[in-house]
Amino acid sequence: MLLGDSNTLQVILLEDLKLELSIPYRRNQEDFKKYSYENKIVRKTVEMVFAQHVDKFDMKLTYSII
Repeated sequence: MLLGDSNTLQVILLEDLKLELSIPYRRNQEDFKKYSYENKIVRKTVEMVFAQHVDKFDMKLTYSII
């Protein structure tokens, strides 16, 4: 299972690698489908670990124009 947020990436992964990307729907979308509880737990864990790594390794996104 692969979690993600991009519809464009989903098409690329499906066509090239035959992978299915699981994307949570927003409630106001026409084709809204409930996200399974298991996927919610997995996604929450991934987001938490990523945030911990950002803090631990002092990774910051910087936008600058030179």
